Amino acid sequence: MLFMAKKIRVGILAYDLTEARGGTKLALTLGNQLKKAGCEVAYSCVYEKIKEMEKFFGEKYDFSIYKPKRVFIGNKIVHYTALYNHRKPTLDLIKEFKPDIIIEIGGIITSLFPAIQKKIPTIHYCVVPVSSYVDYNKYKINILQKIQLRFFKNVERFFVKRINVLAAMSGFTQKIIKDIWNAESEIIYPPIKVKDFKATKKKNIILCIARYDPVYKLEEVIEIYRKLKRKEYELHFTSQLSEKDIHYYSKIKSMIKKDEKVFLHNDLSSNELVKLYQKSKIFIYPSWSPYGLIFVEAQASGIPVIAVGKGSGASEILLDKKSGYIVDNISEIYEKLSILIKNKKLWNEMSKQAVKNAARFDVSVFRNKFIKIIKEILRKI
Repeated sequence: MLFMAKKIRVGILAYDLTEARGGTKLALTLGNQLKKAGCEVAYSCVYEKIKEMEKFFGEKYDFSIYKPKRVFIGNKIVHYTALYNHRKPTLDLIKEFKPDIIIEIGGIITSLFPAIQKKIPTIHYCVVPVSSYVDYNKYKINILQKIQLRFFKNVERFFVKRINVLAAMSGFTQKIIKDIWNAESEIIYPPIKVKDFKATKKKNIILCIARYDPVYKLEEVIEIYRKLKRKEYELHFTSQLSEKDIHYYSKIKSMIKKDEKVFLHNDLSSNELVKLYQKSKIFIYPSWSPYGLIFVEAQASGIPVIAVGKGSGASEILLDKKSGYIVDNISEIYEKLSILIKNKKLWNEMSKQAVKNAARFDVSVFRNKFIKIIKEILRKI
């Protein structure tokens, strides 16, 4: 169904389209959904492997892609070089594609500078303001990064005042935007295609999707599983394995040598992950998250979710005590797991509620919100 009589040209700025993770999928899903609504779409990025992403996510991405011929310094210090590396392809997109509006998705607000200079309407779709990355980041960063990110606070204030619409990926993000930038934003939750997930007959599988990084305390998850002493249950971990995760991954792999029912899955395609969701009975997440697309995917598959993170993304995605449990810390996961394993009636009720709750995050809701905002912006200029 087309939403517009006139085709609107939308430029999307996505710094890196090479990682088979949620951020890349979100950026490419936005493009496909805008095309479905009748827009023309092109991307400006610094890195891309679209063909590999098509294979991984199981979708076709037919977009014009603008990227630099050569990258200055490289991706190791992305925040320092982002503006420089992203500026040229964005200017090429503006010159050749002639967008009516430009959306920066989930990355660095300064990438919108060429669009602001050219007075093209803009949307910044934000997961966390870069300057607050130090405060909300779970991963280790060095002193130079801390200094640079603090500096961004002053730079961001300049840009925020000149952007037409700030969109937040969650209420958690919306609060940070208000606290850091003193700015209003509209929540647009990242989506899933609900129809791609089904609540099929389950096996006794506890599923955990998290990066192989110490902040996720996967050792503690394994100890919780061992403490359960339920030999009929399996514990499955899955993640996209990158070079920087190898050391911790090796540690976890060594730790489970004698655990015949603990499994590590790496680099599963979207289709393979969907199959794992369909078999799994309980989903656990051992850390907080600003949003949590995997919580939606799990619920759409009829899986009750136990997640750490009261006051963060889990609180918005889950219905506490209805479609799962939101806990304060990782040690509470054991208690909730025990309850769900023992109480089959409760599990059935939560599974049904999980499927119903996931429907509010369907891709059609996501698409319609973006189209509404785009039309409102263009109507005003």
